Amino acid sequence: MNVLIIGNGIAGTSCARMLRRLQPDHASCRITMISEEAPYHFSRPAMMYISTGQLTLEHTKPFADASWAQQGIALMHGRVTALDAVGRSCTLDDGRVLAADVMVLATGSVPSVPAHLDASLRGVVTYMQLADVQRLNDVMKGAHHAVIIGGGLIAAECAEIFACMMEDRDSSTITCVVREDGFYGNVLPDHESMIVTEHLRRHGVRVVTNTEAVRLVDVDGRVTMVELSNGTHLPADCVVVATGVRPNVELASAAGIRCDEGILTDASFRTDHPGVLAIGDCAQPPWGVRQLWYTGRLHGEHAARIVLGQAGAFTPTTDFNSAKFFDLDWSTYGMVPRSSDAANSRLLIDRDGVRCIRLAHNDAGCVVGIHALGVRLDQRVCEKWIGGRVHVQAAIADISSVIFDAEFTPSFNAVTA
Repeated sequence: MNVLIIGNGIAGTSCARMLRRLQPDHASCRITMISEEAPYHFSRPAMMYISTGQLTLEHTKPFADASWAQQGIALMHGRVTALDAVGRSCTLDDGRVLAADVMVLATGSVPSVPAHLDASLRGVVTYMQLADVQRLNDVMKGAHHAVIIGGGLIAAECAEIFACMMEDRDSSTITCVVREDGFYGNVLPDHESMIVTEHLRRHGVRVVTNTEAVRLVDVDGRVTMVELSNGTHLPADCVVVATGVRPNVELASAAGIRCDEGILTDASFRTDHPGVLAIGDCAQPPWGVRQLWYTGRLHGEHAARIVLGQAGAFTPTTDFNSAKFFDLDWSTYGMVPRSSDAANSRLLIDRDGVRCIRLAHNDAGCVVGIHALGVRLDQRVCEKWIGGRVHVQAAIADISSVIFDAEFTPSFNAVTA
């Protein structure tokens, strides 16, 4: 069997390595993985630490370069220009055509840039691909006024990069332009969003809320200013457009594979073309698009079992995500809606007013989601509470068991929020 995997992110890589683990006979299962971005898999969540000089690219590779050939996984560095979904083959930019018995699409996400923002101007970048590390480094040189358009996790990373790496920090400005009332306000409830907003401000980041960037002003093709919907003009010699990401479906759509927001699949990641699967950020199974690192890993490992006929439908696990806003940790399990308030959740706040835990519950009072700022949570306990439908009052009474911080036990008080 010949398996062709397009994309070497966490989903594609997990699929390739699990295939080899389950079928160690190289001749029985030939695996080829293609990537345009980088010749070897690297940890995308660590990109920020490359930009800040804390890590090198080599540090972000989970697997030794030689291990791929040792495991009989052929790596190809090139751009796929076309897919033949019926014939299960792809064409590369150098004219080569590769065919397979099974084709796995793991094409990931691409930046979602509003049409009215000209990202081709000099000084304007996105921050999602490995090449963006060097691009951001280049536009930061000599910059004094950095503007980040967006209020999500990529925007937070870029704010920290600017705070760490801008050459003349004392005379420089860093501004985040956010549509909502507060930073990450499309995900976090108001209280938590305000905590994050103030935390960024304490680190020297100006957060401009309730407005949008409507135009990038340039002089001779170089950005000089960002015009906002409230009429304000921000000086800018360096702009990051961090307005979200979308599934990369272009190749699949052009090949006639059915797509919606992502590449449509069944619960076993099969598309509407036999022998063609889609996994990770680009896939849209029945439960929807899940653009999370751990989800990509689980997709890849399960898809390998599907390819070998060793598994049936995939069962989604409890959603999980984590991030940092400078030195403020955030983690979330299950569903904590942005609209969470006193009617559908309980908020526990530490004496410092920053660390907090919110437990979202359903109409029956059962915990459906937990998230925390400034506190590390025990994943096993979170999943036990959510999966076991533990009542929110019982969870609050046992709150110390979910706190993973061994150094201290904050004293939380329930509030109405």
